[in-house]
Amino acid sequence: MSLRHTLSCLTAALAIAGFSVPAVAQTSALSTPAYLTEKAPDTYKVKFDTSKGAFVIEVSNFTL
Repeated sequence: MSLRHTLSCLTAALAIAGFSVPAVAQTSALSTPAYLTEKAPDTYKVKFDTSKGAFVIEVSNFTL
């Protein structure tokens, strides 16, 4: 799963949960896939602290 796909899924999940997600500024590294060589871990957790409470999303690398 690409980083772009992971970010798209995370953005969609947050939007469904009712949170607004600001657009990420495009940088030359993000717009040039050859620069994206670091591999994300297979599974990781992201904690969000919001005014409506905290929540954790676990992201797993899987193939459809």
